[in-house]
Amino acid sequence: MVTYVFGELDTLVPAYVATIHKSQGSEYPAVVIPVMTQHFTMLQRNLLYTGVTRGKKLVVLVG
Repeated sequence: MVTYVFGELDTLVPAYVATIHKSQGSEYPAVVIPVMTQHFTMLQRNLLYTGVTRGKKLVVLVG
């Protein structure tokens, strides 16, 4: 659990998430893609390619 004091709440920035399927045809400044071997059926080359090509400046693969 992360706790903040009231005075630090103005430093929080909302973040949004979208699936690779929903992001087709869109571009984003930064993309973070979790790559988990537990979900190996989702690790398809074309799906990963779509996710990687959505990022304009930064793409991070985590896993």
